[in-house]
Amino acid sequence: MTEVLRRESLVNRHQPVILLPRTFGLTLAFCFGLPLAQISGTLSGQAVPTDSILALAHRLVAEASLLANQGHHDEAENRLRRALTIRETALGPQHLEVALTLNSLAFIYGVQSRYEEAEPLYERALAIDEIVLGPNHLEVAHVLSNLGILYDDLGRYTEARPVYERVLAIREATLGPSHPDIASILINLASLYYHQNQYAEAVPLYRRSLDIRKAELGPEHPDTSLAQENLILACELLLAQPEEARQRQSGIATESAAVLCRLSP
Repeated sequence: MTEVLRRESLVNRHQPVILLPRTFGLTLAFCFGLPLAQISGTLSGQAVPTDSILALAHRLVAEASLLANQGHHDEAENRLRRALTIRETALGPQHLEVALTLNSLAFIYGVQSRYEEAEPLYERALAIDEIVLGPNHLEVAHVLSNLGILYDDLGRYTEARPVYERVLAIREATLGPSHPDIASILINLASLYYHQNQYAEAVPLYRRSLDIRKAELGPEHPDTSLAQENLILACELLLAQPEEARQRQSGIATESAAVLCRLSP
């Protein structure tokens, strides 16, 4: 699937615009299967298991991460499936580590466009996290973000939108309105509108994501540059529309659009 804009990476604060290869985000994805150092920060502080069989599962997930980043998806999948079996047997089917493994395995399937296999795994991981952590936990938002991107990739935009909006609501309530992770999900939501040629809806979201990244990361940060590229591309298409058509569709006048698209004070 060819896309003009980058979106945020599938898994962590997922990130982008002009899409990078999806394997680029695999390191982030598989860190969610490791109980020691969670990139999301939502389940940090867990120790590497000392039980030999659970230690084996931990090692399998770590090996899967390395293999996936080398493009060996089949081998990574095999290790994750073994780790999932071990964790389900040793910890039970509703354990958080089972959910983490399901999420990583689903991501591998998504990278290979095996969406029908990925979707039920994301749904199961989400159900576990909601029961164990509650519906408004950041880890729930993480899995929801992955599920939303799957819907987006399949063109199921009406399903993706409320998922992204829920992720945004959870992150804003937990992290505040100006956290870099807010910018990431704003980009995903904006890109959803962009893919449907709804540029007037996309531009304010891209604008907000750029403002957050400038403030939190600085104007020279690569993520800030990506957010600016998103805004520029969407603004070019928005401003290319005849004013009458633009106002009829969105109510945004040329002056308002120009303010949103301004890159400097």
